[in-house]
Amino acid sequence: MISCVIYLDTIQGIFAAVKKLKNMRIKLLRISTLAVIVSVVMGSCSSADEKVQEAEIQLEVANDDLEKANAELESELAKYREDIQLQISSNQQKIADYGIKIKQYKNDVQLELKEKMLELEQKNMEMKNRLDNFKSEGNENWIQFKEEFNRDMSELGKSIDKLTVK
Repeated sequence: MISCVIYLDTIQGIFAAVKKLKNMRIKLLRISTLAVIVSVVMGSCSSADEKVQEAEIQLEVANDDLEKANAELESELAKYREDIQLQISSNQQKIADYGIKIKQYKNDVQLELKEKMLELEQKNMEMKNRLDNFKSEGNENWIQFKEEFNRDMSELGKSIDKLTVK
């Protein structure tokens, strides 16, 4: 009987040990699961931080590119203004020269030619004012303005040339 009691004690000890092992295994499983969850969350947090840092860097690069593009646009606009100012001055000189030439005509012809001359002089001044008042608000706005302005300057130049040929 003693051997049965020892045997029962041993079996109970084994059951207790197995039960402890199950509890330990469950605890280990829980701890492992928790560790995985924590590492995923931490990984996500660091990824979010990295994404924020990357976005900030991209924003800085975009701002630098924008500043560079604006500087180029302003430089191009300044050069364009200089070139157009030369054309406007040339137009003014042609009109002034024409004003001297029309004095040789009779009064009635002279009045008609002077009226055309004053009209072209006014258009030339309007073009100068239009260029002076232009505010660059982006590349598309600049391109559209430049195309229209070049077309109008070309028409004005042709009109002045027609007038001075007579």
